[in-house]
Amino acid sequence: MQGNKDVTFDAAASGKEPLTYSWTSNIDGELSTSRKFKQNPSRLSKGGHMIILKVTDAYGTSAQGSVPVEVM
Repeated sequence: MQGNKDVTFDAAASGKEPLTYSWTSNIDGELSTSRKFKQNPSRLSKGGHMIILKVTDAYGTSAQGSVPVEVM
């Protein structure tokens, strides 16, 4: 990712409502607690990030996924 154009991150999850969302970067920490959010690459540190999404349902059951992102 690079430039000043927002990138959209969007989650799809199921479970007992309400669901809570936690998006983090291994470099910059917490990014959002929304299901969907936009991030401007210029607001992230340059380098190789692992973007991690953790979703937790009303029972406390959680799952997570991650994607590598290179910020130029």
